[in-house]
Amino acid sequence: MNDRFEIPKGYFILVLALFIFTMWGVNLFSLSDIEVTETVTGQRDPGMAPSGGGVSTVTFKPRPFLSFYLQEIGFRVEIDDNLPLPGEALLVLVAPPDRLPAQQSRRIVDWVGRGGNLVVFLPRPHPVGAYLGATVETRQGPIYEQLSMRLPYIEEVRSLSESGNWANVSPGMAFLRPFANDLARPTVLTTFRGEGQIVLVTNPDFLTPDGLGRADNLVYLTRLFEHLSPHRRASFFDPEPNVLYRARVRSSGAAPTRTITRKKKVPHLSLWSLIKANPISWALPQLAFALCLYFYSRGRRFARPLPLPEGEAEPLPTFIQGMGRLLRERDDRAFLARRILDEFLAVVGRRFGLAPERERIPDLLDRVKAEAPALLPRLEPALRDLQRTETGFPLADARLLAHLNSLDFVRKELRIHG
Repeated sequence: MNDRFEIPKGYFILVLALFIFTMWGVNLFSLSDIEVTETVTGQRDPGMAPSGGGVSTVTFKPRPFLSFYLQEIGFRVEIDDNLPLPGEALLVLVAPPDRLPAQQSRRIVDWVGRGGNLVVFLPRPHPVGAYLGATVETRQGPIYEQLSMRLPYIEEVRSLSESGNWANVSPGMAFLRPFANDLARPTVLTTFRGEGQIVLVTNPDFLTPDGLGRADNLVYLTRLFEHLSPHRRASFFDPEPNVLYRARVRSSGAAPTRTITRKKKVPHLSLWSLIKANPISWALPQLAFALCLYFYSRGRRFARPLPLPEGEAEPLPTFIQGMGRLLRERDDRAFLARRILDEFLAVVGRRFGLAPERERIPDLLDRVKAEAPALLPRLEPALRDLQRTETGFPLADARLLAHLNSLDFVRKELRIHG
């Protein structure tokens, strides 16, 4: 419906816009005052120390970073030179000093044999490693460690970070290697002594916050401690309880002086100063929004009118319905087979570390034959027929459904027994 006040309202909005734009433009060329903070350096504070540097000495007992992390996740952490009762707490030995007596090492191993669990972090060579049966090497370590043993408590772990250190297992010593690499140089070893378990870690990334954030280090460490300590209690063994570390801190430079700050107003020309000094500038975004609404409403009145449909319009089909109708009309079996084959290669190829390509199908069959040979009679015909459909090979609906069930069965079996 036409409004007789529509044209006057349009002219009124135009005049108002020109008026506000003019006032804002005039204010743009005017100077405004802004408040700045000025620093004034005065004379030396009498209460401060005289000129010259000073030295302060601090004596303290450092704690390993792991103790703070374990406290954050709810562990009860103790640092003591006495061994807890076997089975009560997990014993943690972090970078022991070189002067650790051999009888102390034997005492710890005997404690493990009575049912205790021990985690040893050796970022450098140490006699306790040789006593356990593995010496620490500090050169040419692995660039990665992939999970090679499917243990329930580390099923979320895939790989560990790069390490320059690795454990050289002595001949005749039996160790489990949860992780593997191409160099056959492990950084994590597990062994059993009596009724207890010992885990040896040589990767220094497990001792720093940045290192724990690399790869799956943090996940493995957390799951390992939760597995070895059901009571969520960890005891860090301190072989030298009476040894304190002394740090000397020296301050250099001239004596400190008193710094005074004061505020003053200075003339300044900027958009923000104009907005602060001239509140009318806030009307600019409101005016721009009003003009956009006005021109949008005016522009729609000059558009071509759309005729109203007679009766009820048929609902438009969805994308899935349209694709289903198109595939049904064209009877495109090759498209369906290609989609099924690509999805299967992507999932199973990721399981075996293979690229999802047709050229890697022989390698995939070899992997399945080595790991689950019973699945090969169902997998090989399905892959062969699905590939042949791309060249025009006719494939009946029942045969296509049977191959789809075979691929689904293979995926479930590999996931369960893989």
